[in-house]
Amino acid sequence: MGWHDRDYHLRAAWRERVEALGVRRPPTATALLMVVHAAAFLVMAVLKWGGVTNAEPLLSALDPGQEVLGVFLHPLASANILGVLFTVVALWSLGGRIEPIVGLWRFVGVYAVASVLGGLAYRVLAGAAPVLADPERPLDYPVAALAALCVIAWRHLRFEMVNVLGKWISAAQLYAGCAAVVIALVMVTGRLHAVAWLGAVVAGAGAGWASEQLRVLWRTPRSPHGDIETFSPPPRVRGAATRPPARSPGLDSAEERELDALLAKIGRGGLGSLTAEELERLERLRQARLHRD
Repeated sequence: MGWHDRDYHLRAAWRERVEALGVRRPPTATALLMVVHAAAFLVMAVLKWGGVTNAEPLLSALDPGQEVLGVFLHPLASANILGVLFTVVALWSLGGRIEPIVGLWRFVGVYAVASVLGGLAYRVLAGAAPVLADPERPLDYPVAALAALCVIAWRHLRFEMVNVLGKWISAAQLYAGCAAVVIALVMVTGRLHAVAWLGAVVAGAGAGWASEQLRVLWRTPRSPHGDIETFSPPPRVRGAATRPPARSPGLDSAEERELDALLAKIGRGGLGSLTAEELERLERLRQARLHRD
């Protein structure tokens, strides 16, 4: 999309800045998962705090360290408001960026497989040494699935830039930093009890990595003999694409210089680096170019 086709009004610029922080309308699977986790939290809160009789056996069955059922259903077992808020916000940000890239079904598949593998790893470690898992704080949210999404985000969002406290970093670095902080806090507060939880994180991250490797192998062209084909880039035609693009007509020399300066500033720091006055001026130049054409 050329500069003259873009809307530079303040409302559009504000929308882009908000979306750069991951605050965007969630796609289908992400929205459904957010709703499911919120509804499951309400059910678990009623079971745990609503005075429901005989609820303790069901709550214990959802702990992957105690029952096999928990391996599959532990992502929906949280009765902690902070835990479900963390899950919903992480889904909103990660899913909103990743689901449009990988597609609905692959997104759901990775989420489900990583959750099961994480619950299985937690159960194996907790069964091997009960001291590695805290029964008072069982695995009750989809940490393995979120770890898988972070790995996929690192693969696909390395070149998408976001502004954090005035500093431009890649979205992959942002998610990696947040994940490192969460892991450090859990390991410091849980100490030896957090080892099984960390095992679930590693299993989920492995599922995300395997998903990316399978995608690469699936899309790699193969020869009729089954070998992976290698392709060399097409030869470059001498003189092709060497002519600089023509300057946009309809603007005088002073406006052209002003336009070049604004576009250069966007190239260095993104649209968010422009002030409100510069955005309005850029929009006026765009309209002037369109009308004079």
